[in-house]
Amino acid sequence: MKYFAIVVFFAVIFAYAQKDIPLAEIARVKAEIESLNKQPDKPGSVEKYIKIGKLYSQINDADNAQASFEKALSIDPKNETAHFMLALIFEKKKMIEKAIYHWQRCLEYSANPSIKGIAAKHISYLSRK
Repeated sequence: MKYFAIVVFFAVIFAYAQKDIPLAEIARVKAEIESLNKQPDKPGSVEKYIKIGKLYSQINDADNAQASFEKALSIDPKNETAHFMLALIFEKKKMIEKAIYHWQRCLEYSANPSIKGIAAKHISYLSRK
């Protein structure tokens, strides 16, 4: 069920990427990010940075999302969610080699067959470019 929620979340992010985001939604998301940034870091916990990265993704701020997911990986280099999200960001930025790298890490670190399947499809597609 957790992985289904992750896949649905990514679909929602891409849907948002295709639309103008209302200013009120941007303000709400930025306020939530600010609140999270004020919270102290818990040793070894990447969840704060994953959540911040997802929030930035919701408002199409790829650069700040990227920084947040990279911070998560600096804490836990095997975090499949951070690799997944960075792969998507690098794909969107047309940084193919970096996208493939992170998709490969998804294949390596994820135990979920759905995530592995998505990663394999992206690697196959990007390798043909």
